[in-house]
Amino acid sequence: MSLRGEGTTCPDDRLADAITRGLDDASVDVASLLVGARRGARRIRRRRAAVTAVVVTAVVVGGVPVAVGLLGTDGARPPAPAATAPTSPDITGPTPSGPPTAVLVPPVTPSSVPAPSASAFATLDNGSVDIPLDALLAAPDLSALDAGLGNDVIDAGSRLGVETLGAMICADEQEPVADSDLGGRSLYYAGDLGEGVVTSVRVLAGTGAAQVQDYVTDALVRCPSGDSPRELVSTEGLPGEQSVLGLARDVGEPGFHEAVGSVREGGTVVSVSVTRAGTPDEVVAEARQLLVRAHEKLVASGLPQAYPG
Repeated sequence: MSLRGEGTTCPDDRLADAITRGLDDASVDVASLLVGARRGARRIRRRRAAVTAVVVTAVVVGGVPVAVGLLGTDGARPPAPAATAPTSPDITGPTPSGPPTAVLVPPVTPSSVPAPSASAFATLDNGSVDIPLDALLAAPDLSALDAGLGNDVIDAGSRLGVETLGAMICADEQEPVADSDLGGRSLYYAGDLGEGVVTSVRVLAGTGAAQVQDYVTDALVRCPSGDSPRELVSTEGLPGEQSVLGLARDVGEPGFHEAVGSVREGGTVVSVSVTRAGTPDEVVAEARQLLVRAHEKLVASGLPQAYPG
């Protein structure tokens, strides 16, 4: 699967390009990362008779060198997600008058989170807003996918030039919002030979977030994923002020489908990309589920309140 559009090659080439694009010198041991991914895949296969695969490649973008960290190889794990109010009914115990009672708990919304100012988020030396790790999906958020993900995480840190979907949608076409870019961060949850999940958060000034959502909506229709055309699917049930969700069928090989989407809240945009074996409806449903959770974590971080656009 490739979010870059044309020019798709084998999975190893796509992952190598994803890791090294925009970096000076050969500062990343791509071969070691690929070997580690293969070993992890073999461990997963021994534990399961069948593995449900989630595939994604991500292109690291930027004109300045960035540090790419592979977490989890030394025992470290991403922080657990920030606690947020559940969106499903919470079943309480028996009451004196009768059976258990369902208590509806409202979802996390911008109005339910105290509004911090932009000064609450530091600006790094590279010019980017410091995007907290808790604002992005963590390994426990991916547990429902049951694809052996979460042990290895590639994190390029907060920086300018992060693509909205974590990678270029159209080959060699930059998003037209560079002047509005205040920073972003992407996490790549690695699986077998480039398979995984990518999630990103961006912060933009003025109307930049709205403009980038318009661009993404248009680009998902214009530019295929490899040789597979994309189509827009329903965003019913997705939160936020603007949302988009696209599907590409049979990406790379028959039976693998890609669902990518993003949600805007104020001057911030959060995105998720999932590609895996299964039916198109299953892949879209998983992307939709992760986008809802990603929006909850974004709002809980306070970024949309600090950067309303």
